Formats: sequence, structure tokens, C-alpha cells
Amino acid sequence: MPCGAGSACARVDSPTTKPRRGAPIGVAALSALLLTGCAAKQTRIELVDFRDDGPAKRYGENFEEAYYDLDDRGNIDLVLRRDAPDTEISQIVHVRSIWCSIPGRTIAHTTQINGTITYGITSGQVGTRLEGAGSVFFKENREKNQITGTIGTAVLKPCRHLASDNPVFNKVELQGSFVAQRDPRRVRRIIHELDRRSSR
Repeated sequence: MPCGAGSACARVDSPTTKPRRGAPIGVAALSALLLTGCAAKQTRIELVDFRDDGPAKRYGENFEEAYYDLDDRGNIDLVLRRDAPDTEISQIVHVRSIWCSIPGRTIAHTTQINGTITYGITSGQVGTRLEGAGSVFFKENREKNQITGTIGTAVLKPCRHLASDNPVFNKVELQGSFVAQRDPRRVRRIIHELDRRSSR
């Protein structure tokens, strides 16, 4: 079914091409958050950006990389990454669950908070790191090497700005769905990369 107004993947803001030289990262970042259409079993994040200088805007992005690892209690470390070489913009999402629902024993609902969420967006030496909490629910396949799941609405706020006092986003609601492959090594590497970028 084609995407259209009112659908989950309807485009709200028109994407643009590579930002002009000298454009602030806010313009570049928002231009890079493209709504790239509907597809089954994809990893997709949607953001609602609440700004003081205008109405809220909705953006979406499909992530090419999605990896996870589970600890001995069943809690998840999930990382999503997307790099856009044409705009030099990189985005990383890290989700860490703090408890997991047990089918038939605990109630799972998207209004519950059971995880921390970190979202980082950078372009060169400029960027913003946002942190918050929300819900994450997932199911692992029989082979124990892939999960599918959702991130319920999470509220994130900037905690660090890189080389600029102007945040890319002020307050964000984030949600999405994912299909991730189990790869502990890549999970550790991408978490380290996110922390390293935020500490510059």
C-alpha cells in the first residue's frame, strides 16, 4: 500500500539535498531526516521535534545498521546507526532495557518505562546528544540471532552540545520499530563510538 497522508510513513516535511556550505547543523540534520517510504521488517525511527520558535515537526529515518546483545537477565543493549556521507551526518541510537516483561506474567504496554534511550547526531565536530527513557519490547527468534521489536514513545532532552550552544533538537519524542542482528562486538564498538563523540 503506498504511503500517503495520515499513514505511519506520511511525509510531513519536505526533504532537501545536501545542505549549502555554512548551513548550521540544525538545518542539515533536519534535512537529512528523510522519510524514505514504507517497507516490511525495517528499522525505522520517527522523531517529533518540539521547538520554542514554531510548531512541532515530525521526521523519520530508516537505519541500515541494527545490532543487539542480551545479558544473562534478558536485558537488551540495542544500537542503531546511520551514516550519510553526502551530508557528513551520523546518527546513533542506543537503547538499554532495565527490565523485561515475561509473557503471561507481566503486563507489557507502551506507556511503561523499561529502558534508557540515547540519541546522538553529529556532523563533523558539531552535534547534540539527547537522553531520556521510554519503553522497548522485542522478541528473539529461535536461532537466538535476531530480534524484532518496537520502541514506544520516549521523551528525550539534550544533555550535551558539541562545538555549539545551539542544539539540533530542544525536546524530542522518539519512537520506532527495529529488526536487529545479534553482534556483541559491534554493539560495544558503536556504544563506544557514541560516547567518544559526545566527550569531544
